[in-house]
Order: sequence, then structure tokens, then C-alpha cells
Amino acid sequence: MPERFWNRRWNGRWYLLMYDVPERERRYRNVLNRFLTRMRMGSLQKSVFVSVHDIRPLFYDLDVAAAVAEYANLFEAQTVQGQSDAAVAARAWDFDRLREQQSKYLDACQARTRRPTAPLSLPDVMAALRSELAGYREALAGDPLLPKALWPSDYLGPQVAAMFRRRMRRLIGRMIGWQA
Repeated sequence: MPERFWNRRWNGRWYLLMYDVPERERRYRNVLNRFLTRMRMGSLQKSVFVSVHDIRPLFYDLDVAAAVAEYANLFEAQTVQGQSDAAVAARAWDFDRLREQQSKYLDACQARTRRPTAPLSLPDVMAALRSELAGYREALAGDPLLPKALWPSDYLGPQVAAMFRRRMRRLIGRMIGWQA
């Protein structure tokens, strides 16, 4: 349900996590980078991550679990001197890669939709549902789920979500119509 993130009111504040992990702790730094990326935070620089969501609870948890405060600082900020929030978002997240990923999903769904619909057994429908969910999750994996105010003009997220719902309704309809 990405709409719950897209439709949130945004207060215009960025939450910046900046850290300096020594080279001898490279493994810690790499794990931290992967974790922050998984949390849908954007990377402004190698050691500067940004979010539109209040990440103070996350920072607290990271400090308790991994002593991140030894290396990191958390700031709440706004852009200054005319730099737009959309420009910050464009720098922090790879929207070109995301668009490519989401276009691939939409194209694959369109191709499946054009195929003739032969009767499927219940196990086949269940496998198709799992496959559809996996494709959808992959299409949204790199999506930061930003508020609408920060979307690039060619953002495909809403089309991906709508396509997924159509595909699921169609497959569930086939499952409901399945007879033993």
C-alpha cells in the first residue's frame, strides 16, 4: 500500500544522517549503508543519507543495537538559498534506475495481459499470484515512497500500484472461479 506514504503530508523537513566510520571498520560501514538503503533513505554522498520521514526512532534503535552514535550525527534540516526539495530528492535517489525497473514491470504485466487466458488449476493460480507479488515487490524495491510533492514528472509508482491491483483482481477472480 504505497499510497499511505505518497499521501502523507510532508512538513518540508529533511532528516540527515551523517557519519564517519573509520576505514578499519569498513564492514560496519558497508552494513550500515545497506541498512539505510533498505530503509529507503537516499544517499546524498557516501556517508550522508537523507529521509523525508522522521528517523529519530530509527537512529535510537541503531544506537542501541549497533552504537551508531559513536560515528554518526542526525540533523533536521531545510534547503536554503533556493535549492528545491525536488532537486535534493533527484540527487538522493536514482530515479532513472527506478523508472527502468518500474517500466520493466509494467511492460511484463502488459505482455501477460495480452496473452490468451487458458484455464488454470488452483496451484497454477497460486504460483501466478506469488510471481505477481514478487514482480511488484521488485518494482517497488528501490522506490523511496516519497510524498507527491517530491516526485519527478515521469514517476511511474502510481501506474505500478494500479497495474498490480488489476493483475491481482484478475488472478483472484480466476481463483474464485476455479472449480475442483
